[in-house]
Amino acid sequence: MTRKRLSLILRLGLGLGIVAVVLLSVPWYDNWSPDEDNTVRGKILEDELPAAGVVQFELMEGEIIEVPVQEVREGLLRVVQNLRLKLFLLASLPLLVTYSVNALRWMILARALGFTLGFVRAIRLSFIGLFFNNVVPGATGGDFVRAYYVARTEKNRTESVVAVLMDRIVGLTAMAFQAGIVALYFWNDSDLRGLTVGIVGLVVAILLGTAIFYSKRIRKLLRLDRLVQILPLQRLFKEVDAAFFAYRYKKKAVLLSFLLSFVSQGFFIYSQFVVGKAINVNCSFLAYLLVIPIASIVSSIPVLPGGWGLGDAAYVYCFGLTGVARAPALAIGVLYRLLNVGWSLVGGVIHLGGAEGPRLKNDEAQSEESPA
Repeated sequence: MTRKRLSLILRLGLGLGIVAVVLLSVPWYDNWSPDEDNTVRGKILEDELPAAGVVQFELMEGEIIEVPVQEVREGLLRVVQNLRLKLFLLASLPLLVTYSVNALRWMILARALGFTLGFVRAIRLSFIGLFFNNVVPGATGGDFVRAYYVARTEKNRTESVVAVLMDRIVGLTAMAFQAGIVALYFWNDSDLRGLTVGIVGLVVAILLGTAIFYSKRIRKLLRLDRLVQILPLQRLFKEVDAAFFAYRYKKKAVLLSFLLSFVSQGFFIYSQFVVGKAINVNCSFLAYLLVIPIASIVSSIPVLPGGWGLGDAAYVYCFGLTGVARAPALAIGVLYRLLNVGWSLVGGVIHLGGAEGPRLKNDEAQSEESPA
């Protein structure tokens, strides 16, 4: 068995194990917990849970009793059954804005390195990448597909790949910064202390890493250039390092793409806020601004396609710290991913329809005839 196949099997095993743990930890049926040691399964008879007071709860034996609302927890089946379909479908519209702004960000970063990537093609390839995000492990697997398509039609293939990677890095960095800013608002919340300290620490680490990489003095002091020379595939690492370092002189493009990321994230988070409203989740928008970026960063870790598993665990854990029960927290993540999968089918149609294929072959033939 090759290492690659073994690595794939281990990742799938880990991912499926995480999915199993999450599903087992979430109640599927409504339950009533009069104290910490007792949990009674039944059915909540109210259409919507009030903020305070009592609710009618039907026991499995058929007896109906009144219990304090703070002692009941909705099951996953009830959450899904109460889904307001129209509101859920409307939540897909902000995602379309997110995809469009992300494509614009990528186009700006690609042009900063001298490429002629147009907005229409950036949109088209972004949807193809979105489609492959649901096939390749992690929520960023489609990035390599985007890089592959662009690399086949550009002379500087390494730089075209770096432009895609820089696009993802800028997006994830903006997510961390946004969550870090919101974390300061929740700094005195003891329940969220671990989350806020962790995200602020990540922001500080990003700032330090960026300063080290793009500072000529620090690079010289740490002998980073010499380190690159002793690495395997020395030529490739030199080209990648040079392409990334070129953004040091493209500050306007990087800053603009960074600011666009906040616009993109605003619509992205608002979409999931609407999903929460569609299943009657009572949670502030500020909490979404903290939780969603963290869950998205976790989802980008390549374990299962689309970020399933780890992303679901992040939703349950992070939303749980803000007071959202496990079932609706999981439902927000799952329902959002279903919307994402729905939009990704557009990319599948574009890919299978050959909107890129014939053009790629012609461009590749021309590039082979040229000296480059």
